[in-house]
Amino acid sequence: EILREKERNLGFEEIFHFEKSEYDKIKNIPEMKTNFKKIIIHTGSGWKVKLWDNEKWIESLKRINKLGKFKFIFVGTREEKQDYEKIKKKLDFKIYSLIEKVDVKELMLILRSRDYFIGIDGGPRNMAHLANLRSLSLLGPGPKQFMPLDKRDIVLDRSNCRCTHLFCYRKKTCMQKINVNDVFEGFKKLIGNANKK
Repeated sequence: EILREKERNLGFEEIFHFEKSEYDKIKNIPEMKTNFKKIIIHTGSGWKVKLWDNEKWIESLKRINKLGKFKFIFVGTREEKQDYEKIKKKLDFKIYSLIEKVDVKELMLILRSRDYFIGIDGGPRNMAHLANLRSLSLLGPGPKQFMPLDKRDIVLDRSNCRCTHLFCYRKKTCMQKINVNDVFEGFKKLIGNANKK
């Protein structure tokens, strides 16, 4: 308003100008090579507190894996690496990790060229929306001004309190109210939405 400009959403191509060679480099990352649909997984939010249990991630991935041929690729930082290792041990199918293997620019290119994103509210989730990647977001307490704008994306938000901070003293936090079936049904809906314009 001060600049007498109207607010508008900028598209990916208006913000970034990546070269074909940069996309080609991403295609050659071993974890990215497959004909299966690729699902980027982000289990953390950058906070040191576990927001959604690994057991729920395990059960969700098992159920989603039965829906088709998917390749699950985890992204994040050191904290998410611990989640990945624990989850990997309890699955009877292979999952992959790009945790601490790609930088922010490479992650943006990966998100731009993949099929789906499932994750906790955090940087990768916001990047997925910017990359126009169909996403399933698990939201907890805090401000909601960064909600996905695309109606094809699925948001699971069970916060019905005034929490705006990380620490919750309730027995069952907003995040823990999200269950495996919510994620499974949300992902099935996401698959259907991905084909809509």
